[in-house]
Amino acid sequence: MEIQYYAAPRRAQCRHLAGQIFNGTRRRNALAASHLRPRSGSHLFAHRQSKSRNGGAKQARIESLYSVHRGAPFQSSPHDTHDWDATQVPILFDSVINGKPRKLLAQASRNGYYFVLDRTTGKNVTSIMLSEFANWYVGVDTKGEPVRNPDKDPKVDGVLVSPDSNGFTNWPPPSYSPDTGYFYVGTRDSFSMFFLTDVDDHPEGYGAAERNEAVAGDALRALDAKTGKLVWKHKTNVGAQGLLSTAGNLLFGGDGSGNFIAYNARTGKPLWHAELNVNHSNGPSTWMLDNKQYVVVGAGDTLYAFVLQ
Repeated sequence: MEIQYYAAPRRAQCRHLAGQIFNGTRRRNALAASHLRPRSGSHLFAHRQSKSRNGGAKQARIESLYSVHRGAPFQSSPHDTHDWDATQVPILFDSVINGKPRKLLAQASRNGYYFVLDRTTGKNVTSIMLSEFANWYVGVDTKGEPVRNPDKDPKVDGVLVSPDSNGFTNWPPPSYSPDTGYFYVGTRDSFSMFFLTDVDDHPEGYGAAERNEAVAGDALRALDAKTGKLVWKHKTNVGAQGLLSTAGNLLFGGDGSGNFIAYNARTGKPLWHAELNVNHSNGPSTWMLDNKQYVVVGAGDTLYAFVLQ
């Protein structure tokens, strides 16, 4: 397997960019090849900046490396007005849907939605809202893309929106276990007031301001990877966090209180913990050396290594 990350666009791809961030991921093996390009438009709260559905939109384009087919862009937040970059780590997995084998891509997105796409065609398979508090959308369209509620765009006198601009989840990597078929992700339900500060038809910068109001709860969630339906939820004191699942039915993560924990991957029950006194955010790693399995995680300015007995 080969994984390549591009911190800057290659020359041929520059025409696709509309804003500040470019991230790309390529996965290649003997069976399949897919190219995911999360694309980030201008992070504008001021919704007058563009009247089209693509203004400030976050898109992911699926492109087969073994054919000339180019999948249509899939937008996780069409005409985004809350800075929900769709640069959350995607998971590639193979599964069977309606009796047919499918090559899939899953993402728990910052806006609270969970998406599954066919990574050979780019077509949507699943779109489901994970947050019970999210109030910025009215549903999804025929492509599976969310339809925003314009009443929740930033306003001069403010509007209460969930989640806040930090999102329901964020950049720390989720995990997927082919043994359980679960997608694991750290989440936070939150609320902010969004204020429009520039009412010009061509606003400068963000054109708005945000005031964080409340956190309704943090949780580590296990989802059915194909459908996004909740399997189990474990309350924590942290939102997004880096996770690692293993073939030994373990899920490594944290609790937001400085503890590094091994959970039962099927049930979410904590099985072991180590007190680090600081929260981790990165994805833990594991490997075998001299017939011993190591788990390594970074927290604060320290790298911790554990050996499984």
